[in-house]
Amino acid sequence: MREIKFRIWNPAGNNMLYDIDNVFECLKQQIKFDQSMPDRGFVSAYDHRSKGIVWMQFTGLKDKNGVEIYDGDIDKSGNVIKWNSDKAMFALYSKEKRLMSWPLFGKELKVIGSIHSNPELLK
Repeated sequence: MREIKFRIWNPAGNNMLYDIDNVFECLKQQIKFDQSMPDRGFVSAYDHRSKGIVWMQFTGLKDKNGVEIYDGDIDKSGNVIKWNSDKAMFALYSKEKRLMSWPLFGKELKVIGSIHSNPELLK
């Protein structure tokens, strides 16, 4: 069974948070804030992209160097790892957002960054 875990991109601090206690504390604070401000126009109290915070799930895979692969990571070819809802699995997409490969095989990839912390890698 794969480990279920997340990381978040925090644009205010311009950093990625991996510490699960910090991630869940952030979620709790965001939910409290959302519930205290019902007139902000969000669809639900769980709209956590409102301030630019982005949640990324661990794929359960590691690349050929043992680096954990998360949704939103970029491989050495400039392709992006993303969730594919139609196939219910993580897949590899080109810079042009074309589906490249599924299922995702971590040992064939080398993660060089993420779409949030290294957007310049997509140019």
